[in-house]
Amino acid sequence: MDFRHAYQEHQHETRLQLKRASGRVRLAIGEFDARHLTDRQIDDLALRDAEHVINIAIHQHNEEVERRARR
Repeated sequence: MDFRHAYQEHQHETRLQLKRASGRVRLAIGEFDARHLTDRQIDDLALRDAEHVINIAIHQHNEEVERRARR
């Protein structure tokens, strides 16, 4: 399974969410005050959040594949 599109889409949407926010934003990796973030910090948070979320999705996918193989 290819998670590349989901990773890029999540990163893009998170970046937009942080840039548009006028206060605190809750992400999978934590809560951040978007008013005080630089563009570099926004990019870094979007990358880290996408990695975290997609790693969870990959882990869940692999567990499901293992469950099906055991049946």
